[in-house]
Amino acid sequence: MGVKLNINIDAKGRRFLLDNDENIILVFPCKEDKFSITCLSFPPFGDSNEVEFFDDYFLNATAQDIYQFEIIGFNNQQPINYGNVYRFDGVSFTYDRQAFSNDVCGLSNESANIKNLASGIAQKIKVLNQEESRTISIGSVPQNQTIYFDLPQLVWVFVAKGISSNMILPNDMLTPVKMECMKKINKPSNSSLIIGDYLEIDLKETISVLFDSTINAFRFSF
Repeated sequence: MGVKLNINIDAKGRRFLLDNDENIILVFPCKEDKFSITCLSFPPFGDSNEVEFFDDYFLNATAQDIYQFEIIGFNNQQPINYGNVYRFDGVSFTYDRQAFSNDVCGLSNESANIKNLASGIAQKIKVLNQEESRTISIGSVPQNQTIYFDLPQLVWVFVAKGISSNMILPNDMLTPVKMECMKKINKPSNSSLIIGDYLEIDLKETISVLFDSTINAFRFSF
């Protein structure tokens, strides 16, 4: 049984998002890196938009470089358990050793050809009645080094235009919502891209959020 998050958006809010061509975005923050990855980007499909998170995790790897606003595609995937370190030889993953904590998963780049391996953790998530493994964190690991990924707990939810699933987002463009003031929209040089402020959610504590069209952002449901 997974953890369920209800994203509540009334008819007025759905019309607002539709008129502004904005989607619901979920990002698991990679606070120690320059980039995070869009886990989900989808339009609202009802009053209650339910997202379910399962305790099924996978390691991903690719030789593709990490650039902002690029769509990254992983071509290698392996089911994993947190608390372990895995080795990637350029073709497949194998168990290496125990990690220093049960709350992290490690990946060693043992490939002879890939100097900087783009790697990530994916989690099985259900949305729109589809269960898929969705990438929740990314990082770059040089040859003969190890990268560690924390067990996910926090997620950012916001609305945006021009953001797709698996898109690399620079962390310095993602800002928390301030409920005491009206919405400030970040507009990069590409006018087709609009990113709203995020609401940080602890999945162990929060099960419901509400979209507020007056600030173009989410707030907690009480």
